Amino acid sequence: MSGVYALDGYVDTAEHGDGVTLLGGWVRLPEAGLPSARLRLTTPGGVSQDWPLTRLLARRDLPAEGEVPAGRGFQLLVRGLPDWTEGALAVVHAGGEILLHPPAVNPAPFRPRGHLDGADGKEAWGWLVHAPGTEAVIEMEGMGRLPVRCDIHRADLPFDDGSPLPAFGFHLHFAGTALANGRGPRRVALRAAGVKLGEVVVEGQAAIAGAPAGAEAGGRANSRITGLLAEAAPLPEPPPAAPPAEPPQLVLHACRAVGGGHLLLAGRVEWTEDGGEPSLRLLPASPAQSLVLFDEPDELAGLAPGRTCRGFLLVAARPGGTEPPMLEWVAGGQAGRQPLPGEAHGPTPDAVLHQAGWGGVFHLLREAAGGGAASALLAPQLGPAGAFTRWLAGVPWLEPADFPRVEAWAAPSGECAMAFTLDPAIGPDTRLTLLALLPEGGRVRPLPMAQSPALTSETMLLAHGLLPQLTELPAPPFELLMEMRHAGEAQWFRVSPRSLPAPLLLAALHRHAALPEGPELGETLAWLHDLLAAREESFAAMLIGAPPPLPAARPLLLALHGLDDAEAVRLLAMAAPAIEARADAVLLLGPREFTEPGLEIFLPRGRIAAHGGAGLAALRGPLRRGLDPAGGLLILDMLELAAALEREEAFQPRLPLSALPLLEQIATVAGLPDAADAVARLAAATGAGLPPPGFGAQDSAAARLVATHLHGFWRGLAPLFQPEAADG
Repeated sequence: MSGVYALDGYVDTAEHGDGVTLLGGWVRLPEAGLPSARLRLTTPGGVSQDWPLTRLLARRDLPAEGEVPAGRGFQLLVRGLPDWTEGALAVVHAGGEILLHPPAVNPAPFRPRGHLDGADGKEAWGWLVHAPGTEAVIEMEGMGRLPVRCDIHRADLPFDDGSPLPAFGFHLHFAGTALANGRGPRRVALRAAGVKLGEVVVEGQAAIAGAPAGAEAGGRANSRITGLLAEAAPLPEPPPAAPPAEPPQLVLHACRAVGGGHLLLAGRVEWTEDGGEPSLRLLPASPAQSLVLFDEPDELAGLAPGRTCRGFLLVAARPGGTEPPMLEWVAGGQAGRQPLPGEAHGPTPDAVLHQAGWGGVFHLLREAAGGGAASALLAPQLGPAGAFTRWLAGVPWLEPADFPRVEAWAAPSGECAMAFTLDPAIGPDTRLTLLALLPEGGRVRPLPMAQSPALTSETMLLAHGLLPQLTELPAPPFELLMEMRHAGEAQWFRVSPRSLPAPLLLAALHRHAALPEGPELGETLAWLHDLLAAREESFAAMLIGAPPPLPAARPLLLALHGLDDAEAVRLLAMAAPAIEARADAVLLLGPREFTEPGLEIFLPRGRIAAHGGAGLAALRGPLRRGLDPAGGLLILDMLELAAALEREEAFQPRLPLSALPLLEQIATVAGLPDAADAVARLAAATGAGLPPPGFGAQDSAAARLVATHLHGFWRGLAPLFQPEAADG
């Protein structure tokens, strides 16, 4: 399903005892929901408690799948829950509730975990997760023990306790203790609640003073010190340990107030390369924030070997309270905090975005379009497109010369499609991301596009997307903003798509797929089947509702279609008195050169209301001009008119007038922008008219698949238009 996916998660670790609870598992959340994510646990006794999930870490085994976001893991240690043995309910809140599986969480007894990363004759270091009231010690064989106190934040650990910088690391110094006087090899162990969690063998001061000639030099492997030991032939002092990694550095270019009491922060983070990404947040903790990271190639080129950097854009609510706001960052296993310099530091918001990396600005605009904290950047006082106005003005328009072949289409159904032929050949990493730009009264409103997975061949890419936030149809015309990532590079363009009715847009897609450079037929049909299923599900949620009320006999609107030649107009003139005797209003549907003469038949006489037109907007006319929606609707083809006038019962209302707006929406999704076509399809679907028009030539399996999908809307929704006529 495009744009709508099941957010889910799982609790795979649940332990309780000694006054603590450990909950571990994973949850799938969109990026916009991460800052506000909270875990709530409700025990069978009705006690509920929730905690922020501030350390949701990526899981390689749970990658993103199309529109389904990647899974993120958590390991949360909490205190204060009453004793419970079974049946608790775990829910993640992030703009909505996500019930975690299994539905009943049954805890095992809590067990400590930790690791003794290393030790020597002077110190020991590692990490520990245990119940605070239980004993945790470092013990050296035959020498005694020292209590362990965890007071170091370890960014490499997944564990969280809800605090800004959870401290599960320790570093103990033996100087001045009995453990510092040991001689010879000793075993050093980490124990918590009587459980041994790690052990290393340490050489005492006298032991490391010498070794027999030709002995193997001691080395460290897997946190365990190894080597041959001797009492004579002193060895030289071991080489000094490598200097600690240079701490991360933060450069803050700008701190600016934007709309809605939010701040925009921009800058870069430098740290020692460790394969990870930095994280940043505003303190005191904001309920929601939008953070994007982007490459800084010019800055990266000037860094020392082993150092790396990323630019960042952060939007968050201005912290309240009396504490001075701080920016906290974690990178390279280390953390830091920096006070904010004020709310007018650096360039203006539009200049910040204009100067930032385009990939970062594009994805921040997507965050803003999705309603996250970044939406504060769309404040009207910042420009027609908010703080993005200047950046958008610099994005180039897509030209045919940019690619060997490119086509873009948009439909009033709020969907779009694009077809590219690329050179060099498309790689499996090619990604196309679309964003809609809707002009609204001199402003620009960005909306995220829900995209189906693209169809690719060796040199072709076909993409489809729709606007998931629409509440009514037809959609207004819109532009597209696109990001194309291909062959290790990224490009950004604005696109003015060609307007097509929805059936023709779908036809354009499958016809491009059938070109010689397109994919295999089986792959195309499978892709098209999934796309159409997702499309049906998305639109059905909007179109299917409660059946309209039963129509009254009066007022009666007669909708006449097939008024498409002079002979039909002459027939209408002859039938006008009989129509006026039976109906309260008439709706003439067809080309303008025939509907206007038809209206001139009824309007001068003034006996019944007369409306007409060709486009779908004609369906709105009768209700907008005051016709009671409780009345009834009768649809007739001009070929059926003469026979219907001969039978009084043929003029009973068959459909409710209140269904006309819904008919316009169905036609927008699965028909043509032609009111006569829409009423003809509805009459055929309800069994009250001639066979329905087709959807173009059915000359391929793909064309037949699309036609079946479109006819399905009319067949599936026809029951809404088939109440029995009420007694007048």
